[in-house]
Amino acid sequence: MPRREKVIWPDIPNGYPHPPRNVIITSPYTEGALDIRWDNPAHIPENVGTFFLNIFGVNIYRSRESQFGPWEKINDAPVGALTFRDETQHQLVLNEDVTGMFISKDNQTDTENDPNQTLTFTVKNPPITQPNPRANEVSDYSQVKVTFTDSSGEVKEAVVGNIDWLTGRISLVTKAYLDAISLRMVEPNIPDLNNPATRVYCTYYRLENFVDTTLDRRTHYKLTTVAEDKKGNFVETPIEYAIAEDSLQFEKLDYMWREATRRNKWILEQGGERVKVMVRKWIGEPCKCESGNPHSEVNNFPRHKCKVCFGTGVIGGYEGPFDLLIPPPDTERQINPTERGLRLIYTYECWTGPTPRLTERDILIKPNGERYILGPVSPVVVRGVMIQQSFSVQYVEVDDIIYKVPLGGKIQHPVAKKQEDKLKVLDTSANPDAIPDPQIGKKAFRPSELSPYISDHCRKPPSLEQKGRTKTWENITY
Repeated sequence: MPRREKVIWPDIPNGYPHPPRNVIITSPYTEGALDIRWDNPAHIPENVGTFFLNIFGVNIYRSRESQFGPWEKINDAPVGALTFRDETQHQLVLNEDVTGMFISKDNQTDTENDPNQTLTFTVKNPPITQPNPRANEVSDYSQVKVTFTDSSGEVKEAVVGNIDWLTGRISLVTKAYLDAISLRMVEPNIPDLNNPATRVYCTYYRLENFVDTTLDRRTHYKLTTVAEDKKGNFVETPIEYAIAEDSLQFEKLDYMWREATRRNKWILEQGGERVKVMVRKWIGEPCKCESGNPHSEVNNFPRHKCKVCFGTGVIGGYEGPFDLLIPPPDTERQINPTERGLRLIYTYECWTGPTPRLTERDILIKPNGERYILGPVSPVVVRGVMIQQSFSVQYVEVDDIIYKVPLGGKIQHPVAKKQEDKLKVLDTSANPDAIPDPQIGKKAFRPSELSPYISDHCRKPPSLEQKGRTKTWENITY
């Protein structure tokens, strides 16, 4: 008979319900959609009887970049069912009145030089997208319809000349244009905005919810339980106590592979390097790459030296920093002459555990200040579950823009307090790296060995104590 491994879970603080267990994220084989399933939290013994009267449902939070957040709530009200579909959704905005949203109302201003920019307005609900699962930007102007009524009440359709889908800015054609079908010059219908009786309406699709299913997505979810306590108040599981679930994990780890990941982590703790990693953003608010320098209209590439997006095209550029353990390097450091002087050529292979999830072009930062760019990541997968990540790192010279990326500092999440006499022992298949270490105190924090750390053994007098910079060093020495 296979043995049943038991894992000690930190207690949820008294007065808060336990989060749902056995969360599974699967694909419904529909583009732009993910299904989330879980067990009924009302069946958890700690959620009934002592503290709570009713379990109202589950709140679902999503992070687009990593299991560390930031988190956004995606459901309107607590979900009472045991499944939830997160999918890309569009809303049809029908005949939105944009009469008062015009930036320019004089269609006679500079029509010779820029006829398509003279009548420009902004819709109230950008961005404007195509109604498909990928939420592509609008490329066919026929998907946006602009009509207007004049003093006689007749409805006419204007011709759309340009669309900025992100900001929702739309320009109308105010000069005769060539019809590609009839090969004739056509005079467009132009609303007279100086007439108080003129009303202009716009019909378009707006993006309401977006689920990324492209590239190597890192979408994570956390589920919390909403309950009613004995006093009639609504209480919710603190989000820091919920386990982040990955949309790419197709199965749960059994005890053998959980033990394998623990042993790999032990090897890295004994001889590995402690570094920080900045996770590159792939989704977010696009950057205009500083005032007066927008994206190229030809290839949409951001500026490499932009100090807002740092060449990523997304404001902020990176999330983090997060702690990471990697093995020691085993390759030579070459200093080669180049056109720009002597350069350090230093590239080698690394590996780490399953968390945090890494992708190509993330930034690795060593304690000595050197920064590296991650190459392609090769996941080691068992039955659809990642247990290890292999990748290459390449040294980057100090004049590169990634040295301008601020670390900022990561707010550490509180972990559960330790109760020596009432430790909960539960069967679980959770990721061991995601289980916080029990600490003493109401708001204890998991220490980072990358922060300014100096060992201080309580049983050694200062005159005899030797001090190191990692907890592993202290454990081995004493």
